[in-house]
Amino acid sequence: MESGIASDGVRPSPERITRSGIQDLPTELLITAISLASEMESDNLTRAQWLSTVCSRWRAMVEETPDIWSQITGSDPPEIVKKALEKSKDRSLDIDYYTKAHHTINGPEDFLQAVCPHIHRWRRAEIVLTTCSHDSLQGLTTGIASRLESFTLSASYYHGQPITLFEGMSAPSLREFHVRRVTLSWDGKQFSNLQKLSIGADRQWSLPLSRVLSILRNTSKLEAFRYGGRLSQPHGGENGAIAQGSIMLPTMKSLELYTESSGALEILKYIRVPACEKVALEAGLGDLNDPQSSARMYEGMMQFLPRITALKNKGNRAQIKARAKAAYFRISTVEFSLSHDTQVSNALKWMVEDLADESMEIELSIEDPSFTTDQLDSLVPHSLHRRVSKLSIGSLGDDIHQASAILQYLSSPKLGSDGQVRWPLPHLRELAVLNRSPDLLGTLRMLQARVKAIDSPASFRPPKVLHLVLEGSAIDSEGNADLISGVNEFLQENGGELWRRDWGKAPVRHFFSGERAL
Repeated sequence: MESGIASDGVRPSPERITRSGIQDLPTELLITAISLASEMESDNLTRAQWLSTVCSRWRAMVEETPDIWSQITGSDPPEIVKKALEKSKDRSLDIDYYTKAHHTINGPEDFLQAVCPHIHRWRRAEIVLTTCSHDSLQGLTTGIASRLESFTLSASYYHGQPITLFEGMSAPSLREFHVRRVTLSWDGKQFSNLQKLSIGADRQWSLPLSRVLSILRNTSKLEAFRYGGRLSQPHGGENGAIAQGSIMLPTMKSLELYTESSGALEILKYIRVPACEKVALEAGLGDLNDPQSSARMYEGMMQFLPRITALKNKGNRAQIKARAKAAYFRISTVEFSLSHDTQVSNALKWMVEDLADESMEIELSIEDPSFTTDQLDSLVPHSLHRRVSKLSIGSLGDDIHQASAILQYLSSPKLGSDGQVRWPLPHLRELAVLNRSPDLLGTLRMLQARVKAIDSPASFRPPKVLHLVLEGSAIDSEGNADLISGVNEFLQENGGELWRRDWGKAPVRHFFSGERAL
């Protein structure tokens, strides 16, 4: 439907609208059209008010249709908000207030003071504020939200005591709840029928682990849970209070945990989500010097091993990344990121040995500038049968200092204790060298050595590297022209391809002058 604004920026007159033939529409269809027109702008009630001036028929329809007035936002001036609360009668309300968009007309305190007495009619509410306090949210503490289905309460900064929503009474219809940086007095019982829950903590305060576990224990119907922020650890006898057996969440399909410390791993130790399909975890590792403590750190993640195996059986390839202070694992919808200042290699080794099996295709990325050949040899030793089919050395903007040594390592087989010659990463078929000044000669020699090994009598021969990715500027550099041409020619002779990767873009096949993409 047209917005109602002419090309010259002037609203058409009511007479012009009535002459358009729209008056011939049935009342029900016209009401639908007016409702849709009023929903097109954030100040939807102001738009409805303007449409009521078209003619007496439109005025009657607008004034007498409660559904038109049931969507209330902070963009509308206070007098229209007050009118909407009256005209909507007993209809369920959708409430929307976003400070950055709405504050110029309706202040948050005035808006909440107007709409909170009607909490019993709220169906959906989204309240996003900058700075707020216990006093400014006082209106949310009274009234029973019996119709509320979805609620978002977010603030950039909150100060004051924890608040109790809706007199602490149950909200039986509430299925979706998002709270960010607002301190609540809540253990989950109040909203026990939730299906989706997200909690965003603030850097100024940390939610106790016991509180999070209590919430999860009392919301067993959850299908999606997200927690982001700090999480305080239990002290002393608090461990005994927490350990009441595993928390079973049988309907959980999506789990996202993002904590700066090991808090996310602590949560996983206590919950079981057998039907979970999507997992995203980001956490710091605690003290790994104690073997028992280290094993406990990984314990909760092992419950997702059946899911990982199922994804592998569907043909998904795992990604493992070695970053400066973090180890990263991903296979389709399962994603782990574990950080530590000094012992990232411990987490990487666990990912390779425990999350990946012999038949899983692995894409290994080296993004830690200080990563060495010794670390690579320790991570995937010749005796460990892991199918690393793709290796990325470096990332755009971050060079690997020992990239040349790693290429040499890939060119050099070793004699095993059983007398067999074994090549490093014997399943390697794809290689990306993304240093800004790559060792092109070393790359070419590595490709040649592995191709030559195919004709050797050794028992464990590597396959050809058929897919090579280089940084785009390195390919375009005039000083690299001869070596790039030699690399491309060798790849083509052996059935391979040269690809390029430029900043912000996906890799694409590189074609030289005179070549043509089929």
